[in-house]
Amino acid sequence: MMQIAETTGGQALFPTSAKQLDEIYDKVVSQIRAQYTLGYTSTNSSTDGKWRKVEIKTRKDDRGLRVRARKGYFAAYKPA
Repeated sequence: MMQIAETTGGQALFPTSAKQLDEIYDKVVSQIRAQYTLGYTSTNSSTDGKWRKVEIKTRKDDRGLRVRARKGYFAAYKPA
């Protein structure tokens, strides 16, 4: 579960008690309210089905911002 979450830019949370559910819920709600969505169009138009790495960074003066995003994607594949 951790590997799937990390690969897709998500986060896996594992509460150990019912009491932790409220804390986790509040954390998730807070993160959703503070998120941004970015769009991306690759300059590589190859339809080779290969893995494309994506790296997103913030500036040095990011004020504690944290990027959570997938590490890349597989390009579309079209047989030649």
